[in-house]
Amino acid sequence: WLSRLDWCFPVQQPTRPDEGKREYDVRRCHPRLELHYDKNNLLAREQYEKLKVFQSKDPNQQPDLIVPIGGDGYMMHCIRRNWDRFIPFYGVNAGHVGYLLNDCSTLEELFSFPLKLHTTTMLYCQAEQETETGERVMLSELAFNDAWMERSSGQTALIRILVNGEERIRRLRGDGVLVSTAAGSTAYSQALGASPVPVGTPLIQVVGSNVVSPAQWRPAHLDQEDQVEFEVLDINKRPCRCYVDSVDVGNVNRMLVRSSRVAGVTLAFSKSCDLQHKLYQMQFPKTL
Repeated sequence: WLSRLDWCFPVQQPTRPDEGKREYDVRRCHPRLELHYDKNNLLAREQYEKLKVFQSKDPNQQPDLIVPIGGDGYMMHCIRRNWDRFIPFYGVNAGHVGYLLNDCSTLEELFSFPLKLHTTTMLYCQAEQETETGERVMLSELAFNDAWMERSSGQTALIRILVNGEERIRRLRGDGVLVSTAAGSTAYSQALGASPVPVGTPLIQVVGSNVVSPAQWRPAHLDQEDQVEFEVLDINKRPCRCYVDSVDVGNVNRMLVRSSRVAGVTLAFSKSCDLQHKLYQMQFPKTL
């Protein structure tokens, strides 16, 4: 099994979807696993029982893989808590979609075939809040999937959108607007109408939610290096809340989102896990 130094490499800014993809042979001996499972999920508990014999028992020894067992949401929360350890994540699907997770039926491949690794960059999000005393406070968060702003009252939101400091939409009227990574494009972003893209694609998506105007505005694909800013218009009458990977940040006046220059994640997949095939299934659903 490879040492931790073999696994850890700097976050790369890929120039094409397959860049940053690596393959490691793990057949030489059993990997040291750090297991996390969704305690509210019976299937996750069953898979944990199968794998716990490989649980790393020495607290002073770094595991080779962090293994979240559950659904997509549980995987995301594990990544948020552990990304800064720079250990690859091998997710096991005990949920529904499981786009970034490995199927339970392929667990034996973890010990018999090389693993495929994909690197992906997280989002850096900075939000401005105003306290009851009128003081402005800046908050910062990291997102693996997405960050968004949405109305927090019965009124539609009015949001100004800037890209790299240049105004692109003077007044978006709707329920809100979201920024997504490529890895998060199969989550809330897709539900809002954006097309999912391969993990590692060097772009971010900007997607509106129930947009009234501009009429027929479609999801936008921006370069990974672009910086997006949302500014709430008419704050008192049309307040907006900010969410980062489903974490409620509270009411905000503005939000800035860009790719992090520090935070990144390495995802590990079994040999038989075909992410492109999963994308096809999402974009061309079966019909009766």
